[in-house]
Amino acid sequence: MHLNTGQNTPAFSWNALGWAILYFCFFSTLLQVIIFSSGYSGTNGVRDSLLFSSLWLIPVFLFPGRIKIIAAVVGFILWATSLAALCYYFIYGHEFSQSVLFVMFETNAREAGEYFSQYFSLKLLFITLVYTAVSVFLWTRLRPVYIPSPWRGIVSFLLLPGSLFPVIISTISN
Repeated sequence: MHLNTGQNTPAFSWNALGWAILYFCFFSTLLQVIIFSSGYSGTNGVRDSLLFSSLWLIPVFLFPGRIKIIAAVVGFILWATSLAALCYYFIYGHEFSQSVLFVMFETNAREAGEYFSQYFSLKLLFITLVYTAVSVFLWTRLRPVYIPSPWRGIVSFLLLPGSLFPVIISTISN
């Protein structure tokens, strides 16, 4: 005898989790890996980017059926900001900093136009196109990450301190 309760709960998929992690980590970790491989910085930036990127998994775990919408909204913001930082790195050879923000906010439209015309190149256009294509490719691979109901909240709740404590502890110990 087969009892059908009418509830069809999808199974957990490691593949779906892997694509979600790769998607959210791509935006911040790529630049940190480039900086690390150039010898400009140590592994702290890579570690921090991986830990902080995992925080974007919380809404994905809580609302698995809306992963595409969540990833599109969050991904667009991450794409735009990380693309600006990536292009800045390829122009100047170092990481985007707070002092750059101060200069940007004091710039008028004429100066911004001069800057764009001076530093725009086919190399930056190529980087932008490839970066965008990889972002869209990763977004198309996203599938819902279903975690059974009692564990969904627990995993999401533990992800927050699990991502922040290593950074806080290393900051305090330094």
